[in-house]
Amino acid sequence: MLFSKFLTSLFLVCLLWGFSNQSIAQLTPLYPSLKVINQVSIYPSYTDSTVQVFLFYSPDCPICKAFVPYIRQIKQQFERQGVQFALILPQSLRYKLSEIRKHEVLDSIAMNTYLDKKNKMTQALGAIITPQVFVFVGPQQVYSGLINDLYYAVGQVNHQKLKHFLHNNLHKVLSRQNYKIQNTNPVGCLISSW
Repeated sequence: MLFSKFLTSLFLVCLLWGFSNQSIAQLTPLYPSLKVINQVSIYPSYTDSTVQVFLFYSPDCPICKAFVPYIRQIKQQFERQGVQFALILPQSLRYKLSEIRKHEVLDSIAMNTYLDKKNKMTQALGAIITPQVFVFVGPQQVYSGLINDLYYAVGQVNHQKLKHFLHNNLHKVLSRQNYKIQNTNPVGCLISSW
């Protein structure tokens, strides 16, 4: 029921809005390809100012695992301010539902989790790496890329002060500051396209 409310609200927005870049309008036909794995949060109705974060994630990716504390912290901070979060597991990871539901890392994140059957949403958004985030305000994508720069390359950890891209973009959006679409190149585990 919660998932159907989520889909219905997105569908209504798709009927009202059309725009370039990645858009919810382009994603609407893909929602039936999402399988609900874990429903943690109940979100209010979608509006043209709703802020949504889609996080593409692989439970077995070491870089994804390193981001769990950051993901939890960001979700706790911004969900209280109305941001809606969804964890998307690309189907190409070849997990069985029973394996996913038992995965302790996913439980520790405590986020609404969906399996992207046939990678339709993954392909529509252009997700190529896990972890990779996409932020929407209403129907408009405002950010895609890194959570932060903990890893600047695969296996290369940043020991300097981190740049918190997701946090900073969410802060700008919620404080209604002028913001530009800022994308970063994600670093992590490649999502297979087959």
